[in-house]
Amino acid sequence: MNFRLPLFGILVLGILLNTTACNSGYAALEGRVLSFLRVANDFSASREYFTPLMRDALSDVGSDVGGLAIPGAVPKITQLGSEVLSKIGPDDIAIRGRGNWARVTISVPTEYGKEPVETIWLRIGSIWYLYSGTSGEKNKYGEPPYFAD
Repeated sequence: MNFRLPLFGILVLGILLNTTACNSGYAALEGRVLSFLRVANDFSASREYFTPLMRDALSDVGSDVGGLAIPGAVPKITQLGSEVLSKIGPDDIAIRGRGNWARVTISVPTEYGKEPVETIWLRIGSIWYLYSGTSGEKNKYGEPPYFAD
């Protein structure tokens, strides 16, 4: 008896089920990204989305940062106005996850269409944080995996 065809069917079904489970497992991250986008241009309000290490490092910085660049917060997003940020919805967010890491691609509206902007998020416990990629974060949390498309 030839077992190749049934085995192949089981393999394909397993991949499809795993993909669905992975996508639905990142609903909390999608919500967190959308919440971040509503306050991304407000340094004080967006601090809660930074990793605990980054928040501690920035604790001495007041709320008036005057253009301070936060690694990982992506200037293309943090410099947008609230009106533009409010237009970004769930359909503009693509999540590629692996374990406690996720690459989130955000389609940012521009005057010429939409521009993809990538961010990296890290889950610590049950909460997702924007990962900046600084040497301190790499030492404490490690580096994100490679996300192949």
